[in-house]
Parts: sequence; C-alpha cells; structure tokens
Amino acid sequence: MCVARRRAMLSRTLSAPETRVGDFRITPLSDALGAEITGLDLGRESGRAAGARIDALLARHLVLVIRGQSLAPAEMPAALAALGPPMRQHYSQYLAPDCPDVGILSSADAERGPDGRRVQLGASCWHSDHINHERPPKCTVLHAVKLPAAGGDTSFANMRAAYRRLSRDLRERVERMRSVNGLDRDLIDVRQADRARHAVPASHPLVRTHPVTGEPALYFHPGKLDHFEGMSREDSLAFMDELLAHTIRPEVIYRHRWQRGDLLLCDNRATVHRAHDDYDHDDGRIMYRLLIQGDRPFYRPASRLTFD
Repeated sequence: MCVARRRAMLSRTLSAPETRVGDFRITPLSDALGAEITGLDLGRESGRAAGARIDALLARHLVLVIRGQSLAPAEMPAALAALGPPMRQHYSQYLAPDCPDVGILSSADAERGPDGRRVQLGASCWHSDHINHERPPKCTVLHAVKLPAAGGDTSFANMRAAYRRLSRDLRERVERMRSVNGLDRDLIDVRQADRARHAVPASHPLVRTHPVTGEPALYFHPGKLDHFEGMSREDSLAFMDELLAHTIRPEVIYRHRWQRGDLLLCDNRATVHRAHDDYDHDDGRIMYRLLIQGDRPFYRPASRLTFD
C-alpha cells in the first residue's frame, strides 16, 4: 500500500469511534500504548482481508493484541501478508523446519549458561528488534502457544511519548546522533555461521521518523549497540544508560500478561520491548515469532505531531 493511502486510512481510523473499526472492536490496553482487537480471526479469509486496517491501527496504537488465535508457523506469513513480506531472523537454530521465516522460541529447549540455568529467549534489555540490519523489521509478531504457570510477561514502551518527554537540550542532541549496531554482544548461543552472515554493522539515527505518521521516536537496542558515531564504545554505553534513565518511565509502559492464543503485533519503528525473566524455563514457554520487513530508518524534523 502506498504511503498516501496508508496516511488516509490512518486519518479515518483516528476520526472514527475507537470502539469499532469495520467488523471488529478496538479496546485500549493502557494510557501509554496498545489496543486489543476482538471479533477477528486471522485464520479465516475475512481476517486476512483486514490486514490493511490492522496496518493503520498498528501505526496508531503501536501494540495490537488479537486473542484466541490458533496459527501454525506455516500459516503466519500468509495470515499477515497484508502487513508486508517476512524478514529472516538471526538465529537459525530456532527457525521452524517447515517455515524458516518463523522462529519457535521454546524456553525448555534453550541452551544453558555457565550457571546451569537456561538462557532466556528474548532480550531482557529494552530494545527494538534486529536493529543491526539496513532495513530492520517494521513489526514483530508474537503468538503465544504455551505459557508457564506463572510469569513470562513482556513489556512495551512508547518511544514517541518518551521522545516528547526529553528536555529540549537532550532532544536536540539525540536528533543529531547515529548508532552503529551489530549482533548482540553477550549472547552465548549464536552459531558461527549466523555471526558471519550478520557481521556487517548497520548505522541508524537514534531518532527515527515513522514513515506512516511522520512522528519522531527514539530508536535503539543497547545489546546490539557497538557505539554512537563520533563516540567511544565506553562513552556510548554510558550515554545509553543515561538515555534509558530519562525515557523508561511507568507512564510510557504497557506490560502484557500473556494468554494462550494471543497474537501480538508491536511496531518496532516507535516502541521498544523487553522480556521478563521471572518464570521457570523448564516449565515451557513457547512463542512463535514472525518479523515483517521494514524500510531503512530515517530522521526528518516533524512540522507537527499527529498524536498528542
């Protein structure tokens, strides 16, 4: 879909009552971000046809939750094809054998660290996915297949709102900065072939403009950050810690408590997220993950903000 048509659809979505869009209902999940969609089955043709409206809602709400879905890995790319083509994920050992565009994140199958505990699948730092690509994913899709008896939530933070909360001096500084990103520094379960395949780092603006709404948002992955251009790695990581302290506040966060069958979409262009490592990994938490290909990030000063 062209940008002009997406913007027009977004405008109609904003002007329409929030309780209903087409054949399904929208319920906000928090004041910060997020909405739940009811009355939609992505396994049916009618659900797949709603993809263009879902795309507009994603740009508005940044996180969308569709409950009660039941999709096999091979069904997910077709069910979400209207959002864009799938993007191949980094870690080949977790890809579905019959559909390598989908990752199967099973906590019980994760490798063990030096302390004997299984390595968490899903970064515990606040991050946007696969930022080390020239064209990172616009959207991450997570489908909850099996859940532990307790814990295992995922939190999401609105980086449009976080950007607006910065002081003028800090905002002007980050608007001039670019991050250089590679594969995660501290992961132990990365195959050598995957490291070689993704060895070339990518440089991106620390503030990126959303291609649909035109709004600026902070954009980062501390675990993949090698350095900011013009800064040493040590100074870069110290500044990243400072920035996180300024931006990650309760008022910009939505914490999602998973239900089996949840299908969640998050907009990587304007959110960061983190997995909570507070559950028994041997209990078995299984998520299917699909990434939707995005555009090359850019920054353009905004003449106005679409959302207040």
